[in-house]
Amino acid sequence: MTKKLVVLALVLSVSPTASFAARQAWHVTRQAGPYGEDVTMSAFADADGGPDRMDLYCDTRDGFRVIFSPHRLAMTAGSGHVVLTIDGGAPVTLTANAFGDDAKDTDVVTVYDTARIEEALSAASHMTVKFIGYDNSTSQAAFTLEGLSADKDTLLRTCPAR
Repeated sequence: MTKKLVVLALVLSVSPTASFAARQAWHVTRQAGPYGEDVTMSAFADADGGPDRMDLYCDTRDGFRVIFSPHRLAMTAGSGHVVLTIDGGAPVTLTANAFGDDAKDTDVVTVYDTARIEEALSAASHMTVKFIGYDNSTSQAAFTLEGLSADKDTLLRTCPAR
């Protein structure tokens, strides 16, 4: 019986179905710039299920940004919307633009007007996103975030909502 358990544990540990989403809390980089210190912050989370990745960026020059890399057909290329629900709060609809092969893959979805959600995302632990293409095609993804709140004050100071 013990040998069977060892073999089962070994099979499960190398099984391709066992996957864990990757997450990175804020990574802060400081560099001397021509007008003082430039600060860049980035964080990411892989979807709880599926190939999607969400990237959060902040820098002193360009502000706060949210970008999705679905690695699948998430929404039709062109303009559309994303509906975000952060930590069970009210859904927020934002303008988005998708790039990629319409029939096969959405490479990148850039999200606009992110200042509205910056504070909520700065300490978020869970988020769902609904992608809505210009043709009203939809898909969804969910993300679990870890450790963002530790650098919330730095984020809001570095990239104040504009």
